[in-house]
Amino acid sequence: MAKEWGYASHNGPDHWHELYPIAKGDNQSPIELHTKDIKHDPSLQPWSASYDPGSAKTILNNGKTCRVVFDDTYDRSMLRGGPLSGPYRLRQFHLHWGSSDDHGSEHTVDGVKYAAELHLVHWNPKYNTFGEALKQPDGIAVVGIFLKIGREKGEFQLLLDALDKVKTKGKEAPFTHFDPSCLFPACRDYWTYRGSFTTPPCEECIVWLLLKEPMTVSSDQMAKLRSLLASAENEPPVPLVGNWRPPQPIKGRVVRASFKPPVRALAGETAAPLWLYPTAVQQRARGSQHPELLVPLRLKDRIPICPKVKAPNRARPRPGRSEPEPSNLKRRASRADVAGQQVFKARETLTMGTGDEGHPGPESQAVSASARLCAPEGDGVRVDDPQPRLDEGTREPPPPPPPSTETSEALPGIRGPGRWPRGAGRRERSSPARTDARREGVFPAPGASPAQPAPSTERSPPPVTSSPVAQVHPGSPPPGRPRARSWREPIKASDGATRGHARCRRPSSHR
Repeated sequence: MAKEWGYASHNGPDHWHELYPIAKGDNQSPIELHTKDIKHDPSLQPWSASYDPGSAKTILNNGKTCRVVFDDTYDRSMLRGGPLSGPYRLRQFHLHWGSSDDHGSEHTVDGVKYAAELHLVHWNPKYNTFGEALKQPDGIAVVGIFLKIGREKGEFQLLLDALDKVKTKGKEAPFTHFDPSCLFPACRDYWTYRGSFTTPPCEECIVWLLLKEPMTVSSDQMAKLRSLLASAENEPPVPLVGNWRPPQPIKGRVVRASFKPPVRALAGETAAPLWLYPTAVQQRARGSQHPELLVPLRLKDRIPICPKVKAPNRARPRPGRSEPEPSNLKRRASRADVAGQQVFKARETLTMGTGDEGHPGPESQAVSASARLCAPEGDGVRVDDPQPRLDEGTREPPPPPPPSTETSEALPGIRGPGRWPRGAGRRERSSPARTDARREGVFPAPGASPAQPAPSTERSPPPVTSSPVAQVHPGSPPPGRPRARSWREPIKASDGATRGHARCRRPSSHR
């Protein structure tokens, strides 16, 4: 009895060359694909398959694999395009798988082994018969599809349901109305090279088309495939597993790709973490068995990893306006609010009197600080600075305050006759202290002479000393001075002329 080839240790792939010397040839398959060495060939065209479901005939368990046979007497199920020079007829397809989910494919990609591998065998009809095509270097074309563990594939289940009829070796059952194109992945990118059959006699007559994208099947579906037996019905059961041949030496052959490989990392660079890639890239990477193909991201593809920062509040046009509102108006308004609050606090802490040697006391400094805070932009003073600063080369430092005069004693916080702190509001200008000062003639009305006021029959306020007095509520008259009877009451200057209402008059320096 002649020795039979198989996948056991005594008749496995390492012993095939003893019976079939071509198994040690220079164009043997399968091989290991090193993607970094594979070049894109622009001349490779897309491939297409048009299969007639009615051409499927039977399903067979030959003790080595599970095979589905098709009618190839005429052009019913055809393969075209790709690296092929003409159409090829589909003759059969079969599978190779391992004893577990982590191996079983015959070809490997960068060392990655898949759970199984499907081979669709076609032959070139220009050689009239399948036997003649086996003797030609372009006689056979095989489409290889990797199977990886993932989501269950419903179309593959149609094949698995028929395995119960061919459980043991030698069993054959009808298997019709099946279209193998339902097993193809969505992506048709492929690698191609010249090789051989992966089972004896290992004829070197095949043009391989290995699809880059694998087909997903569930672990339960692979377990169903491993339930087949390599023994006959009346023999002790032997599981049909491990029916794959290891990769063979490539021996200078060129593997071409129909697609452009990903941009490789430069020397010293490593692949970026998966979470840095866009969502679409992450989904493709999780469904791939080649995470090492990920390369460092380009700058425009990177996702910012810093904490989220609120985008700047850009001015947008309001309804009915053609131009957006200037953003500096909001900034000035906010500064005015802060300045107004500080002025109010300064007035609350205001005390009447002056310091030693006639210089303004703490109350004058508070008013001056509030005036600086209220100063508009562009006057050489920065509102947000704790200490006012002068713009470079724009202004000279202000002169020291003048000596104490009768006017400054009568109206604290004013540096000279006719002056009022810049930026002070209307309330400061029409305060009871100012109204009384005008009535007394201490602060001249607009257009009036700064001469000393004429004697008045009204009661004059008591002299103000430098000693501080009790704090008063803002808006109330200082101690010892009567409140103006009405804000509508006209003000009479020293010459007896009516100067208008106290609320409606402003110093001439502010007109």
